[in-house]
Amino acid sequence: MIPPNGETNETLYEQVLDFARKEIEDASSQMEELRRALHVVEARVEAAKSVYESVAARLNLEDEMEDEARLDVTQLSNLPPMPSQSAAPPASDEPAPTQTPAQATPKPIVPPVAKEPEPPLFAPESAPPAFVAPPVAP
Repeated sequence: MIPPNGETNETLYEQVLDFARKEIEDASSQMEELRRALHVVEARVEAAKSVYESVAARLNLEDEMEDEARLDVTQLSNLPPMPSQSAAPPASDEPAPTQTPAQATPKPIVPPVAKEPEPPLFAPESAPPAFVAPPVAP
């Protein structure tokens, strides 16, 4: 039974209030821990995304370089073959002297000299007008 002064009721209410405060504090601390854990998980996700994007970019770059290398090889294989150095030299107007291996001496390689183009010849009717000096004042 309840005593007439009501002291038991006050202590019961105080106990309920204390219990509720403890529950609020425990729940608040758990929420704070969950927020920290969520923040850590978000940071891990961002780091993983960064690594993923970096590796994907690197792989794309390597693929582009391989494609470019294949394209270069394909273009080079489509070019006409280069004359080999063991091929016969171009024919010249002079016949080659016959020499024995003992007589052969290396000759210096002289590049051909290009001739200067000759000035065009004008026919008298199409010749440019001659230069005439302006009259001098006395």
